Amino acid sequence: MKKLDIFIASSIVEFSSERERFVIVMGRLHDYLYEHNLCNLVISRCEDFEYSILKTGTGTQDKLNDQIKNSDLTLFFFGEKIGSVSKEELDIAYNNYLITTKSKPFVFFMKNSSSHDAINYKYELLNRNIPFMEVDNFDEIIVKTIFYINHTNNFNLDFRIYKDKLWIDDEYIIDNISSSIKIDIIYNKEHENKVINLSDSDKLRLYSAMDNINYHKKEVK
Repeated sequence: MKKLDIFIASSIVEFSSERERFVIVMGRLHDYLYEHNLCNLVISRCEDFEYSILKTGTGTQDKLNDQIKNSDLTLFFFGEKIGSVSKEELDIAYNNYLITTKSKPFVFFMKNSSSHDAINYKYELLNRNIPFMEVDNFDEIIVKTIFYINHTNNFNLDFRIYKDKLWIDDEYIIDNISSSIKIDIIYNKEHENKVINLSDSDKLRLYSAMDNINYHKKEVK
């Protein structure tokens, strides 16, 4: 069975509940994929490692960086706070990807991020040709990630929306899905008590922002 490792990084304080929601949702996706012999989906974050600098305070970031390098995808969430550790982790993921194609990084900023640190870091990434996506809410990141995983691994899963949940077959993956995501998926149609099956064009549109992220291969010093 294929294994897919995803590492998530962000300001823990700023995105504590969002990180937890991401892990819960991806856990449901893992259960479905594993039960159907499709994939062993593993989500990692610094809270999960007893040797991380978060818990030990001993500066043993190197071991956490090894986990980043061995991940297939790395997701970075930024809001108002831009932590030095998250920046270091993105640099490691990015440089490692250029050399090995492992740890492909996807960078997300909340659209309402307006702090001096956030604006400066966006300019820094632009100057380094590191692309990023701006999103309205955290559920947008979750949905884009799910559809990206589905499409790039050719799982051909059938998704539907029903009563504020995103379902695969008879199992829901996301509950209390953001209304803005729901509206985007169904093109503003009235649907509250209807089952909305997501067409191939819907799925293509939802993952395409991530699929279009390309990095120019270059020598990394």
